[in-house]
This record gives sequence, C-alpha cells and structure tokens, in this order.
Amino acid sequence: MSPSRVRSPRTAPRTKLLAAATLVLLLALLAPRGGLSLVGLARGALALLLLGGAGWWLLRGRASRPTFRLREPLQVLSRQGLSPRCSVALLDADGRRFLVAYGEGFAQVQAVVPRRRSRARRMPSQRGVPASGGLQ
Repeated sequence: MSPSRVRSPRTAPRTKLLAAATLVLLLALLAPRGGLSLVGLARGALALLLLGGAGWWLLRGRASRPTFRLREPLQVLSRQGLSPRCSVALLDADGRRFLVAYGEGFAQVQAVVPRRRSRARRMPSQRGVPASGGLQ
C-alpha cells in the first residue's frame, strides 16, 4: 500500500468517535457548574465506565485479525527439492491445482485433476445364514 492510503491510529474513525464521546461526556459533567453533587459524581462514574469500556473495545478490536481477507490468486501449497538443480512445487491458482517441475533452464506444468470421492462399498449382509452354517 502507498503511504498516503495508510491511516494513522489518531485519524481512524473509531478514535474520532471515542474522542467525540469523551468531549460530550465531559461537557455533560461540567454543565451544572453548581459545585460537586451526587448527580455530578454519578455522571463522572458513568463517564469513567463508558470510557473504560470504549477503550477496552478499541484495544480488543486492534488485537484481533481482520475479518475480511482477500484470497490470494496464486499460492504455493508445497515445495520439494528433488536434487540440487531440480524441484517440484504444488500450486493453487484460482482454485485449480498445478504440479510444476522446474530447474536450471526448464519448467514443466501439469494440471492436477481432483479425485472424485467414491462411496465405500458395503459387503452384502447375509441375514439368517451364519458363517459356520449351524444354528447359534
């Protein structure tokens, strides 16, 4: 990303919202100007609790991984060296898999066909007739 597109934490929308909420709560706390009263103490306690919760939410949100992630169009799933000059890699390109053998001056690409799952065959059950032939 270019440096002009990267937002600093100070200008992030969450930070601006938290700062605005803090200023509104401080204004509501200082509005009476009649001295310290029980209502003013309750407002202050509520403001501290709300600021603490918003700060916790902000820190928790930064520590978590992003919820939306673009899938990379080309991924190397596995790589194995066959000799000092030859290797094999398994690639995933837009959902299709390819086996690539490469070395000094050559590369060979082979598409990997996905295996079809087959149903497990069940042995025919022999009801009523035991394996030994006698009654049990």
